[in-house]
Amino acid sequence: MYKKILVPLDGSSLAEAALPHAQKLAKSENAEIVILRIPMTPNERLFSRNILTGSKITKEIEEESKAYIKAELLKLSGRGTMVSGITRDGPVAETILAVA
Repeated sequence: MYKKILVPLDGSSLAEAALPHAQKLAKSENAEIVILRIPMTPNERLFSRNILTGSKITKEIEEESKAYIKAELLKLSGRGTMVSGITRDGPVAETILAVA
């Protein structure tokens, strides 16, 4: 019935608590878990005095998000689960709906 199961993660233990349930469902349905991370990047206009600082902070946050997804992929794939991960920018609720 299920082919893909979308699991949005924000890095919190509360969000990660959904993973064992998603994994159990994915295994029973032979489905793939898709992990989604939406980094909370600051508006670069907040750094109007030094735009390079804003760009650097934004890049660091995006890199952290990608590293987080990679770590979660390794954990789940090591447990025999089909899993993929993506990061997207944008308003959280709207982005989750767009990906779904």
